[in-house]
Amino acid sequence: MKHHYRNDSVAVKPFLDWLEKNSEELVDMMLEAVVTATPGVVLGGLADHTRLRDALTSHLPLVHSVVAAGDEDPTFELPKAATKWARHMATERVELSELVLAYDAAGDVLIQMFARSTRTGDSRLPDEFRADALEIALERLFRYLRAALTRAISAYTQERELLRHRDDSRVQDVVQSVLNGTANEAEAERELSYRFTATHLAFVVWSEHAVGPELERVVLLLRAALQPWQHLSVFEGHRQIAGWMSTTHPDPASELSGADLPDGFRVALGTAHQGLSGFRSTRREAAEARRMADLVAGSSAVVSFLDVAVPAMASHDTDLVRTFVTGRLGPLLDHRHEVLLQTLQVWFAELGSPTRTSRRLGVHANTVVKRLDRVERLLKHPFDPASLTLRVAVELAPLVVAPPAAVRTDPA
Repeated sequence: MKHHYRNDSVAVKPFLDWLEKNSEELVDMMLEAVVTATPGVVLGGLADHTRLRDALTSHLPLVHSVVAAGDEDPTFELPKAATKWARHMATERVELSELVLAYDAAGDVLIQMFARSTRTGDSRLPDEFRADALEIALERLFRYLRAALTRAISAYTQERELLRHRDDSRVQDVVQSVLNGTANEAEAERELSYRFTATHLAFVVWSEHAVGPELERVVLLLRAALQPWQHLSVFEGHRQIAGWMSTTHPDPASELSGADLPDGFRVALGTAHQGLSGFRSTRREAAEARRMADLVAGSSAVVSFLDVAVPAMASHDTDLVRTFVTGRLGPLLDHRHEVLLQTLQVWFAELGSPTRTSRRLGVHANTVVKRLDRVERLLKHPFDPASLTLRVAVELAPLVVAPPAAVRTDPA
């Protein structure tokens, strides 16, 4: 486009002169516009007003230099006062959208007031020059505003991340003191915004490849499924979140087993317990369920302590477990007999009913009977569903049997 000015430097001179002449008035106007658009940024009273005024004032010399230079991609550091204000917004938990609105409001003042000045008052420009002056100066001003906002957002998000880490660390400290029994219950409730007199269900969410935000999204899925009236969670490293919920759901494990968890994510659950002692108990259970999920090959994505209670309690002495299980199940631990061992596990769970066992396994009842006969021959002694010793051995068998290297073969 052909300009009436000899060059762009001449075209932006009216804006630069106007900015220098009216800087104090412009700061007042920008301050009023920002407070009107986003009153939440000055809830701290006079101190917040002062921080905001300092931030706005710090921008004007940089606006002047960027518009004068006319770089397509201006490179600069955000003024210290502006950086300090952006970080303060994060510290005060002001939403990022409010910071963006504040920048928009301040920028609108500069744009509108300069445009008005070119038509009226001492800075009025001849019609033949006004369009060029507005176009070139405002284009450069837009570049500054866009770049400054990007830098302010970066300062804000960095501060929020630091705050999140500090908050997580404090929550972890308080939770640990509750679990250790050293916390003042009332003070801990106040800091955590969580009532210990309620019923608690502990959970652990983890993944080998996920990071924090992805884990948090899975926790949101759990909350959506179980609809707790209170919730507390803490990070345990980068790939695991532990927490508690107070929910009236009658069967959380079944509900979550039907939930659409993302691939690679797993959930361990304790059982519901009442009060402060229950807060600790359900946490221990969830931790044990989490441990068993790693120990037992092929365990499901959702592991409840109720499903692994016996092996969890027995597995702390693995050598003793191996000796006990091998002595009672012997040949059934061979991978060739995996189907027989599975049938025996379900048969015990169904209290010795071949009919119910067949339904669970999806086979005919006669097939179940034949398999049990085969088990009896392998073990070389009769058994019954009331045998606690044999049932415990069957429950512990997954801790002893390693994953098969080849596809199993076994008689029906």
